[in-house]
Amino acid sequence: MGQRKVDHKVRIKAIRLFVILFLANSAWALSPVVDAVDWPAFLADQDLKWNKLPGKWYEGPFLGNGEQGTLMYKLDRRTLRWDVGCSAAHDHRPIDHDDLSEKNVVILNRGRHFIGHLRLELPTDITGAKSRLSLWDAEATGTLSSAGGTAQWTTLVHATEPVMRFELTATGNLKGVNFSYVAEEARSPRAVRAKTPRTPVNPTPVRSMLGDGVQTAVHNLYAGGQTAVAWKTKDVGGTRRLWLSVQHSFPGKDAAGKAVAAVRSAATVDPTVWVQTHRDWWHNYYPASFVSTGDVYWDAFYWIQQYKLACATRDKGWIIDNQGPWLQPTAWNGLWWNLNVQFHQLRGEGGFLVSARREQGQTQWVLVQADFGGGVKVEPQLADAQWTTSDGTTVRKNSEGNYSIMTSPGDWVMFWPRGTARPQASVTPVARRGESHHFGLYTD
Repeated sequence: MGQRKVDHKVRIKAIRLFVILFLANSAWALSPVVDAVDWPAFLADQDLKWNKLPGKWYEGPFLGNGEQGTLMYKLDRRTLRWDVGCSAAHDHRPIDHDDLSEKNVVILNRGRHFIGHLRLELPTDITGAKSRLSLWDAEATGTLSSAGGTAQWTTLVHATEPVMRFELTATGNLKGVNFSYVAEEARSPRAVRAKTPRTPVNPTPVRSMLGDGVQTAVHNLYAGGQTAVAWKTKDVGGTRRLWLSVQHSFPGKDAAGKAVAAVRSAATVDPTVWVQTHRDWWHNYYPASFVSTGDVYWDAFYWIQQYKLACATRDKGWIIDNQGPWLQPTAWNGLWWNLNVQFHQLRGEGGFLVSARREQGQTQWVLVQADFGGGVKVEPQLADAQWTTSDGTTVRKNSEGNYSIMTSPGDWVMFWPRGTARPQASVTPVARRGESHHFGLYTD
């Protein structure tokens, strides 16, 4: 009898404790999550800034929405260029008609092709320039100066609409300048480089002016399909505003109709609302995660990569090839499966985290951690290596010195030079400024 009373008291205490813990956890779960990051100010510190005009395509501000993209740089002291790119635009010539003269791969008949660019030609030399790429708003702005005038420009590629917008406000002897579109031949950059043009060549783009002021440049491709650019220019309160859309279709030829419809829609909606929907997408994108290394240099590097990733692709969007939506004169105007595509996708999906450290010119360790798991091969680039894993899994070394391992989510494997002390693997290493990353990585 006495034992039952004790048990009863124990049960009551246990129930009370459970209720207290349940209420405490419920209150914690129901309490709102507070985002303490001042995102506009934080990302403003990571913005890219220029105190002179970029002279090469890889030096300039770049923008994109996962399919369409542009970047700006100068051609000479009086001419600026904004590229017009589209990840979807490529040739559709039969695979079995490729002569395989380029490393025995089908690239000359199926690669990406040139489209065109916007050009701003000024009446006098540019004497000064400043530019800024805002990560938070995904918008590029700049100021041009001449001996007798100034010009301010802005560029954005809308986050959810297939339209780019360019604006120019000029004074003095720069007043009256305007953007002009230059259509390029739909040629494969690799075929141009190899001096093996495709025959028959794609037809010269056909330019048209529609009744409402919309202009078009349409590439009706030899093998079927169509790449089309549509644009419209309008003066708004002293500002020259240009909307542009680039579309691709196959096997149909409705790209021109889609591009025209997109430009007309963008040019007629409330511009404040249109820009805000663009910014809203980016403002929701960044807070989905947060990383700070404690180093200003690497923080900027990380967030610029996050920006670039969302410019280059989207959920259910185009795979990232070697160019993204910014095609340039190159031999790599296609998808290359010898590490290139895989590495881009690993970066996008976060499949594996790789850290490495070098000190005094020597690799100290390479650590691979698996998020989703799967087969992975690692080339540590160590003269000789020893290794350890989180679960004792066997690591196999092939004749080329690469290591293969099957991983599960959360697994890690660490390599370090033979004959040196084992590094601490319990904490994920963080690369700091000045360290190099030396490794190769791809999935099976």
